[in-house]
Amino acid sequence: MSRSLVSYGLLCLVGTAVADTGPTLLVAGGEGGHVLRFRLDTGAIVSQFVGRGVSDVDFPFAMTFAPDGSLLVLGWRSNAVHRFDRRTGEPLEPFISRGSGGLDGPTGILFHPDGFALVSSNRTNRILKYDSTTGEPLGTFVSPGSGGLSGPQAITLGPDGRIYVSSYNNSQILRYDGQTGAFIDVFVASGSGGLDRPQHTIFRDGLLLVVSAGGDGVLRYDATTGDFVDVLIPFQSGGLDYPHYMQIEDDVMYLAGQGNNNVLMFDPDSGAFLGQLVPPNAAGLNGPRGLLILPAPAGDFDTDSDADVDLADFAAFQRAFTGVVQATK
Repeated sequence: MSRSLVSYGLLCLVGTAVADTGPTLLVAGGEGGHVLRFRLDTGAIVSQFVGRGVSDVDFPFAMTFAPDGSLLVLGWRSNAVHRFDRRTGEPLEPFISRGSGGLDGPTGILFHPDGFALVSSNRTNRILKYDSTTGEPLGTFVSPGSGGLSGPQAITLGPDGRIYVSSYNNSQILRYDGQTGAFIDVFVASGSGGLDRPQHTIFRDGLLLVVSAGGDGVLRYDATTGDFVDVLIPFQSGGLDYPHYMQIEDDVMYLAGQGNNNVLMFDPDSGAFLGQLVPPNAAGLNGPRGLLILPAPAGDFDTDSDADVDLADFAAFQRAFTGVVQATK
């Protein structure tokens, strides 16, 4: 066997692996009862990752990854946090079973570094606490209506170690103690900078980014004081219509428009509209809420464990197989 033939075979093998390992975007369609998977480079549909009737999830809302790497999908109507295999979409045992701990209408989830999970119970206006490994209920973290909490949505851990909750019904961002759940203050007041029906929040570069669903845009606030800074994405830029969750990957912000059933792209620093990734109603997308970047599966070809199959991995395979060829001469 010639060395060039081995090299060629390896190049084809690794090239095939690379083609199949690009990151993708998961989109939770509430009204559609599904989670669809789209390519990040072209927006083409990859699969119906979680289909209606495949599991007990009803009205998928937010999504995240569990500490064990599995995909978690919050079922707003099923009142549970469902678990799926992140590679295949196969249903697994739920992380939080239906109504456990009093869960009613989950819309946001956060895994705290101290080993517990927090989940927004939207219909009961409180934040519940669970064991981050077993999903067992640990009681109420934020009491019903504490600090004016009404219709809680996204939960975010701030750089100060405190918990920030989007209070959807009264258009506020409320701040709580990160250990006890005690109310601290109204971090962003209703109407500040035009805030209307806040959803997902992200701390980035000294700023708090807030999706203003009712304002069809994204606003920025000082991460320390909560003072309004500016409008990052203005009203209905690019046709944005009632966004919920955002994702940022490789200097692109992705936002799903519930009103148009599409996914749009923006510059996360300037707010400039970059185009449409997923056109309206693609693959039956209906009522998009949560977004989540699904990293490329590295698989067995990732020899240097950098979560990417690249030329460095090819070189490692070439060296290994060259040694095998020489040993068999």
